[in-house]
Amino acid sequence: MITKRFAIKLQVKRYVLGTFLGMYRSLFRGKGIDYDEIRKYTPGDDPKAFVWAKLAQLGEPYVKTYLEERDLSVMVALDTSGSVFWARPEKAKLALEAAAILIFSAAISRDRIGLALFSENLEKFIPPRRGMAQAGRLVEVMNGIGLGKRSTYLSRSLQAIGARHGPKRGVIFVISDFISHDQGWERELASLAVHNDLIALRVTDRWEEQPPPVGWVYAEDPETGLCHLAKCDRASGEEIQGQLEHQRRELVRFTSHHNIDFCDLKEGEDPAKTLRAFFERRCQLLKRGGR
Repeated sequence: MITKRFAIKLQVKRYVLGTFLGMYRSLFRGKGIDYDEIRKYTPGDDPKAFVWAKLAQLGEPYVKTYLEERDLSVMVALDTSGSVFWARPEKAKLALEAAAILIFSAAISRDRIGLALFSENLEKFIPPRRGMAQAGRLVEVMNGIGLGKRSTYLSRSLQAIGARHGPKRGVIFVISDFISHDQGWERELASLAVHNDLIALRVTDRWEEQPPPVGWVYAEDPETGLCHLAKCDRASGEEIQGQLEHQRRELVRFTSHHNIDFCDLKEGEDPAKTLRAFFERRCQLLKRGGR
């Protein structure tokens, strides 16, 4: 009997293998240059790596691979605070699916993959290791995240991740809504980007951006548990949209200035397709020398 959890793993692996594994390998490379092996061409592979003799012999494209594809450390840092893992599960599901896709992409590419869970501080840190067993372990850990009134303190969480990760260079994906109670977290994000290839993935909830016009309601803060009377009408909805759009523009401006890649993950959109589009844009920038 295939459990639902195992079916989710298989679905994620299918996305990874069929959608953008080649682009992932082309985008995130290690430092080695030693020849490794010859394998079948995957869409997104560098055409310069074609083995023309194999193409002529077998009629199928093959490429050379190098140890630079096998010596990469990838860390997925996932925000588990109440504003992500709250009573409406769509936002958490979106974050978890994106994290699982990245984890299996790294594992299938033989990269070392680790996981950091954070909210008020760094809650759990699993150092990067290779293998599908490691990927399965990380997904199991994420499956165990429950709802809770956990506040977001990005500054000290990111600082703790940097301290545990150490000075070694790698790829770090930070998955969060970037709504934090503390100030100055942008400096810690920029600090992580100095020695790492940093990608900020912002998860957004459709209900947060467009609250239903139902009038006066009692709203509970998912991080503090405090309740207050709030008005949900067209005017307040437009005000909230303006605030969130301002936050997004500021985050895009900041990440661009500090050479951090930024991607929006929106509820209702397939995270695999969103990540594929992000990888494609980054591939184009790399080819034009924009990174």
